[in-house]
Amino acid sequence: MTDSHWGLTDKAIAVSQPAKNPDAFFESVVSRFRSFGAEHILITGLPLPGRDLGKLVLYQHWGDSVLSSAHLAQVRGSDDLLRRIAVLSKPAYWNLDDKDNGWIRESSLIGLLQRSGSSPRSYRSLIGIHVHHFNVMQVAICVAGQELNVSERS
Repeated sequence: MTDSHWGLTDKAIAVSQPAKNPDAFFESVVSRFRSFGAEHILITGLPLPGRDLGKLVLYQHWGDSVLSSAHLAQVRGSDDLLRRIAVLSKPAYWNLDDKDNGWIRESSLIGLLQRSGSSPRSYRSLIGIHVHHFNVMQVAICVAGQELNVSERS
């Protein structure tokens, strides 16, 4: 089940004036999510189904080490987590402990965290965001942490 913590009145992660270039935007987003308790962050262009993340990753701290090209090639555009993020119109929050979210465990992105030796608690909560702001690309932001506490932030 997708649970949205962000309505029109909750500006917890809303960006009122996004940066003009992607790099500046990503730098500000990463520090913001760290303050929410994020332990893993992946910012990537959205691959088409059948393609992989290979050259699309814009920022990564996903697991305990930098993902190699071989690791990124394992994540296809048909990945369940990426496909769900690709159709989001607003940020979504998922908790792996929720029985309705069993599909998340099938995601190659979660598989990479499991194989990296990261503690399962460090990716129990997930946030997915689809960024439409930049004309040249569509971007998925995946954030994982033990407790992502965005509902109390302003």
